[in-house]
Amino acid sequence: MKAAAHAVETARQYGVCIALVHDTTHTGAIGRYPQWVAEQGCACVMMNGGPPFMAYHGTRTANLGTSPISIAVPGPEAAPLLLDMATSVVSNGRLRQAIAAGETLPEGWALDTEGKVTTDPKKAAVILPLGGPKGSGLSLMFECLTGILAASPLLIMYADPAGRKRHKQSAIMIVLDVEMFRPLAEFRRDVGELVAMIRKLPLQQGFDEALMPGERGERRAAARRIEGIPLPPHCGRN
Repeated sequence: MKAAAHAVETARQYGVCIALVHDTTHTGAIGRYPQWVAEQGCACVMMNGGPPFMAYHGTRTANLGTSPISIAVPGPEAAPLLLDMATSVVSNGRLRQAIAAGETLPEGWALDTEGKVTTDPKKAAVILPLGGPKGSGLSLMFECLTGILAASPLLIMYADPAGRKRHKQSAIMIVLDVEMFRPLAEFRRDVGELVAMIRKLPLQQGFDEALMPGERGERRAAARRIEGIPLPPHCGRN
């Protein structure tokens, strides 16, 4: 958050700021940082690099991070338009939730220790990349732009048997002050018109609506605030 605040302050002076953050522990859901930046009237692109949980396309061991990307822009209303996605088919956190709950995994989520695709939560060992070579290629390039650019090559460190294994992450954040490019109100108006245009498009069979990036998460967060956060049955209570 300090990097985000500093980047916004700098972007207000120069129009654009690129910030590097390295050697953090878990950064959490990276969408929170671009979301906050967008709430300040700026646009933000953030990429994250971390420990190896995912296989490079065509390999069978965990050698890449699930390296998420998040993009946020000021929206037509209070909530920004926010994309937050992993470069893997499923995020490591979501996979761990499924494993803890004993859920049968969807086909194509994970490999077992022998490199075979599995739906058995007890055998899941390696996450698969989103879109095969596309997801693994993005993850590889994100490591170049985060850990390596910040002189903290995380994947190389984890590959070294003698290397430190403490959970570490790195990130790059690109912040643009919208007002430096055009009036913020006009930008918000045009984003709103784009969203409205998408919502009016004819839907495929089985779809009730076209959700915007971040909209599903906003609805789920609102429901969780009212209904609470569900936990697997075996979780203990103090």
